[in-house]
Amino acid sequence: MKRHVVISGEIGAGKSTLICRALGESLRYAGGFATVRIADGNKLEGFELTRVRELLSECPRGERFLDFANGVPYDPEVFRVHGAELLREAGERPFAVIDEVGGMELLIPEFYEALLGLLCSSKPWVCVLKTAKSVDRLGRSIAVAPQLAARVQELRETLLARDDTTEVVVHTRGDAEVMRALVQWAQEHANQAGERNVGAI
Repeated sequence: MKRHVVISGEIGAGKSTLICRALGESLRYAGGFATVRIADGNKLEGFELTRVRELLSECPRGERFLDFANGVPYDPEVFRVHGAELLREAGERPFAVIDEVGGMELLIPEFYEALLGLLCSSKPWVCVLKTAKSVDRLGRSIAVAPQLAARVQELRETLLARDDTTEVVVHTRGDAEVMRALVQWAQEHANQAGERNVGAI
């Protein structure tokens, strides 16, 4: 299995769930980040950016970049500072999980530079990347839609042009084919990397 995996699929397809199931406890050795929904019952309050290994906890928390409860539509500083820091930190971990990119954060220079630094390295990683359809849906509500669509396409082409990178597409929840691919990636790149570095982390 190639060292780098781009994961795509529609919203709600279960991409994050597949990653967590495939990596299991090995996730504790990962660098990178996850975007986590914050809700009060059925009411969505916002989204937070958290260290990806926090997904192993019952209530993962991070820094909120969308805060519907307090009327903050989007806080770019969370990605400019915290997001870029998590990406640089991931360079020191055995492998990385990025879940997900494809929104306004890609137009933040500090964040995008740190993202490319990680994803263009030899560090094993899996990265969830928004589909063109998802980006188009997001773009309808923002003024920088053309720049965002171009940036996502640029990132996709940059990553998939590499011989050590492959793409898997999640078509349905619990997609068995994608699950097999992620389990194989975990066995070859994540599990062994975590075991080798268990004493150093």
